[in-house]
Amino acid sequence: MLREFSEEQFEMAAKRIYRELDDHFHKQKENAISRLLNDTNAGDESLGRFFDWDEGTSGNGRWLFKAEMEDKLCIPTATNSSEVDALRNIIDDRDYIGWNEATLPKPREFPEGRDFQLFAVLALWLLADALNFLNQKAVDLSIAGEHALKAMDAVCYAEHLYESAWLVSYTKNVNEEAQAEALLRQRFEHQELLRHSEKMRLEQMREEMSKKSEKLNLIRHAKNHEAKQLVIDEWKKRPSAFISAEKAGGHFADWLEAKGFKKYEPRTVTTWIRSYAKEVGIRLR
Repeated sequence: MLREFSEEQFEMAAKRIYRELDDHFHKQKENAISRLLNDTNAGDESLGRFFDWDEGTSGNGRWLFKAEMEDKLCIPTATNSSEVDALRNIIDDRDYIGWNEATLPKPREFPEGRDFQLFAVLALWLLADALNFLNQKAVDLSIAGEHALKAMDAVCYAEHLYESAWLVSYTKNVNEEAQAEALLRQRFEHQELLRHSEKMRLEQMREEMSKKSEKLNLIRHAKNHEAKQLVIDEWKKRPSAFISAEKAGGHFADWLEAKGFKKYEPRTVTTWIRSYAKEVGIRLR
């Protein structure tokens, strides 16, 4: 498969694979962030959990995603998924965007090499990574084994593409266009099945993360309610002890922290006191 590849072609193919994988994972992240922002209401607490406001006004400001929350997005990344699966998806998207049942795909190759050659280069890349881990002083057999298995996956898929390309070429040469198209359709349906399976896996991951997030929110809300009630009960005992609601807010924010609660902003505690005072008809300064 790589018999005619020069050193320069190897380097070009490797760089192309790296760019494609980097762009693929970046798009996965950007799309997930965009969906999260579009699906989250302005008053939802998860908005502040995942995003920071850039201090602009409501007219010219924007929400900025917190980098430390990236692992909560439930998306394939370079660290939690296979480069082989990612390259498959990249090539499938390239070949099948806009296709329907009435039209069969006519795959386009990358300038740096045919599809099976890219997978063969990726296999060598992963094998080199596996050997690199074996050669380190602190041998990490688990990581080396993982890279070796992915290299095997890549070379097997390269052989599959190579054989498919040869068979299609052969059948076309003997004027068996229908058989060639049937083979292409079979590949298309197989990739659609893989895509559906991956989609179901990601949906399950999102559902699990959603349940965990909901459970954490319930715990957090319960703790906030407990803190609020403690402050109100304590403030009711001596509402005139503070010259203003702001002073009371600052005092009880420290008071809560001393009791083992998380650190609340004084303005948050002040809002609790003002809301309660308004409900019971107490005028505050």
